[in-house]
Amino acid sequence: MQYGHKDYTSGIPIQISVYKDKIYIANNGRLPNNWTIEQLKNKHKSDPFNPLIANTFYKTGMIESWGRGIEKIQNACDEWKIPFPTYTVHLNDIMIMFENKEYLKILDKYKKNADKVSINRR
Repeated sequence: MQYGHKDYTSGIPIQISVYKDKIYIANNGRLPNNWTIEQLKNKHKSDPFNPLIANTFYKTGMIESWGRGIEKIQNACDEWKIPFPTYTVHLNDIMIMFENKEYLKILDKYKKNADKVSINRR
């Protein structure tokens, strides 16, 4: 069985759902047999679903190496001080959710203060 990144044979595009406090990204593909989310989050070998496509991206400079995507996501979350995303693994797809509860706090504060602001019209 092949596993890893996007299953290009399915014809199903990567799906993105955007909400005001979170973003979901779903990808048709599978984890290696017997892998857990924790193994995915830690340093691990790269085993792309389609090595030819992965190698093409590498040779064009679109990716610097294989197997660093999760690490780069973790570093970006640390840099932006946002929580590490939540992963959900189904039989044939993997979904990742980035959540931003701070946005809702800022929005609520703005809405409360908006009532106190008056606009002078001439």
